[in-house]
Amino acid sequence: VFDGHPDLRRILMWDGFQDYPMRKDYVEPDDYEYEPTPHDEVLEKAKRHDPQEMQSATPDAGGLQR
Repeated sequence: VFDGHPDLRRILMWDGFQDYPMRKDYVEPDDYEYEPTPHDEVLEKAKRHDPQEMQSATPDAGGLQR
């Protein structure tokens, strides 16, 4: 496809990389190590968020008129 191109080096990938990450059937390896951060606790609370619970905790207008 690129016959005669003067600079056919790999871009964005290291020389030893053997796969083709732009293919739709490429599966990213899950071998990286995860280091917890302080934001993890906040994100976990957000996942457990229940909209019904929040509505019951919200005070009503209590006689305020528009």
